[in-house]
Amino acid sequence: MLHIETLREKVLLRPGGEWDSSVEMELKSRILGKMSEGYRDFVIDLSELGHIKYSILPDLLSFYRQIRRQGAELALASPSSYLLSILAAGDLAGQVPIYPSEACAGPDDWSSSAAMVHWQEGEREESGLGL
Repeated sequence: MLHIETLREKVLLRPGGEWDSSVEMELKSRILGKMSEGYRDFVIDLSELGHIKYSILPDLLSFYRQIRRQGAELALASPSSYLLSILAAGDLAGQVPIYPSEACAGPDDWSSSAAMVHWQEGEREESGLGL
């Protein structure tokens, strides 16, 4: 299941359950569709996701690079510590912006230093992730 919400100029996508190849294809299709409508800022909220298949991470990184070349921005938000460990193992945490919450992930925050995990003061310590 994939919930999509448009908030001003930002598109929020919220997959649920397990992120596998079928969810990956649906996310890509929806993002490309919204890009054709003129949207350029996308946040994938991971708060309702229980698992990300490691095998989709190379495709996700490739898609991230593709839409960046087309002038769009993509960020991930609200990962659990479990999901963050999968993303880090796939080297996404060093390349795709990852925010502790959807509210923190805004286009104004996507600067040249955005290719890292972004935490507001105190959030990292409270998360127990030790990054």
